[in-house]
Amino acid sequence: MPYNLKEHIAECYRRAEDYGRLHYRASDSKERETLWFTRQHFLLLAKVLERKLSKLQAAAGRIDKKISGRRDKKLPGRKDKKLRSA
Repeated sequence: MPYNLKEHIAECYRRAEDYGRLHYRASDSKERETLWFTRQHFLLLAKVLERKLSKLQAAAGRIDKKISGRRDKKLPGRKDKKLRSA
């Protein structure tokens, strides 16, 4: 099943929360450490993906502005003429 970036981010936060709960329930210190580091990695991944999403949205906004700006401008030396039907 394909995911979009927002769904990946949400999944990372869900998993981080799950690993946090497992961390608090674990009795072995080595297991607790592993679970804590896994939680931290999911949080880090979510932050990286959020930055990527933010950059993609900003780039999309710049492209939209360029495109809409071009639509408003007329090309120099070009006159609007009606096409003749053959």
